[in-house]
Amino acid sequence: MLRLTIGASVLGLALAGFKLGNLRNSLLELSGKDQELRVCNAIPTDDTLSLIYDGKDLTTNPMDYKECRTFDVSLKTGTKLRFQTSNGTKGTFTVWDTPECDAVLLLVAHRREDAMNSVSFLSHVFCPAKTAQVAVIDTYNDKSPVELVITHAGSKDTLSFDTAVGLSPGSYDIALKAGKEEKNFEFAAQASESYVVLRTGWASKKNSSVPQELVIYPLDEMSKTRSAAVKKEETERSGASSLSASLVLGAAVMLCIQ
Repeated sequence: MLRLTIGASVLGLALAGFKLGNLRNSLLELSGKDQELRVCNAIPTDDTLSLIYDGKDLTTNPMDYKECRTFDVSLKTGTKLRFQTSNGTKGTFTVWDTPECDAVLLLVAHRREDAMNSVSFLSHVFCPAKTAQVAVIDTYNDKSPVELVITHAGSKDTLSFDTAVGLSPGSYDIALKAGKEEKNFEFAAQASESYVVLRTGWASKKNSSVPQELVIYPLDEMSKTRSAAVKKEETERSGASSLSASLVLGAAVMLCIQ
């Protein structure tokens, strides 16, 4: 079995923001030292997302759904990150407290069924590590069973949503299994890099549903090339499948389950 080093649980940090989602502001600890902000738009609509920081629009060109970006900003206790969609939906994320590390803050803007008219957040803080770190986050509202399997050098293990794991540098295959459908893609984990594996989408009985998808960010050029090759091979073999894979903006790879 593939041995995964369990890192700081996303539940300890991301769900802190989840529980505070009923308030206007969501809160999370962030380092007061060197910081890198990574934002993913998991709000399942055609509306774009803008990030306002210190009175300035950092996005310039608003972020599309499933897009992730990295921002070089200086954050400190009390910093407010304001988000607004193109249809006027708003949300504010407030930074507080300061862990003693040079942090990468991952911030996922998404929708919750109990807060449909505001932007909600899930988040995780990465502190430096020699291994690669992967936060596995789920924003899909339908929690029907799916299996996320990671394989390395012939060994397999299961990834759980809302956790973070440490991976040794190397090439990995991730398979998303939903019912009888399965989709695979590869990525190369780099030492000391921080990644997110993010499930997006929206299931609705009243309105149009948005297919669940899997996004990984960031990817290097080798991983993007391998993922494109896997996509081409599987498309040629199976034709138009109800599971499709494609590359999305921000060097992220996406898997789609209809």
